[in-house]
Amino acid sequence: MTCENCGTENRESARFCVGCGAALSNEKQRIETASSFNGATTKIDIQIPAQAKSNGIGTAGFILALLGLFLSWVPVAGWIIWVLGAILSSVGMFKVPKGLAIAGVIISFIDLIILILTITACSAITASLH
Repeated sequence: MTCENCGTENRESARFCVGCGAALSNEKQRIETASSFNGATTKIDIQIPAQAKSNGIGTAGFILALLGLFLSWVPVAGWIIWVLGAILSSVGMFKVPKGLAIAGVIISFIDLIILILTITACSAITASLH
């Protein structure tokens, strides 16, 4: 990647220029191509994304929701993990990419259904004992 400030060539993963220390823009890499056909020159400007974005909050929410699903039978710990997974997945829905955040929200709803069924079963057993 070439620094726009001083023209120094830097690594593609560099955030700052080794020549002048200016911040490098890794958002898009431009490729300019010129072609000639029948005397006419065409200039093509292609933009290629430099890096795939990640959604750390959505990923954390997905993992916690999944753990909450497997630990839903543990009375307090499973519920706390479930709530954290639901919150982080919901927050992750507002960031890009949304894939794991959406999966975390869906798993959180499944956890909620299991929680309601567990509480209903426990209260039914308790009522039948008295």
